[in-house]
Amino acid sequence: VSDVVAAAFANAGALSPGGTARPFDRDRDGFVIGEGAGILVLETASGAAGRGAEVLGTVRGYGATSDAHHVTAPDPTGGPAARAVALALREAATEPGELAYANAHGTGTALNDRLECEALRHALGAGVLAGLP
Repeated sequence: VSDVVAAAFANAGALSPGGTARPFDRDRDGFVIGEGAGILVLETASGAAGRGAEVLGTVRGYGATSDAHHVTAPDPTGGPAARAVALALREAATEPGELAYANAHGTGTALNDRLECEALRHALGAGVLAGLP
């Protein structure tokens, strides 16, 4: 982890003083900085079939927006994030109630957790959101 990056997050008050990440928990106090990597390989259905590969998932749609509100804080209305979710659902021809999972950014900071919840609640509906893991 770069000292400059760690110092910037520490100065912004985004790091958990206790060293425990607890997104969406009432006792959250920030995130824990670390490094890691992951790889997701996407290929066409015909490419996977040609290789005899097991298809583990399908991208049915995506949505992208940018709120340009602040360098570290999302738009306080949650509108741009909610629009990205709505765009993804529309492209996928999927209703919110059909979802089995919603992946959140989950920084563990009070502001971002609250705004992310509001955006998901607005895009999916409170009832749907409450039923998702």
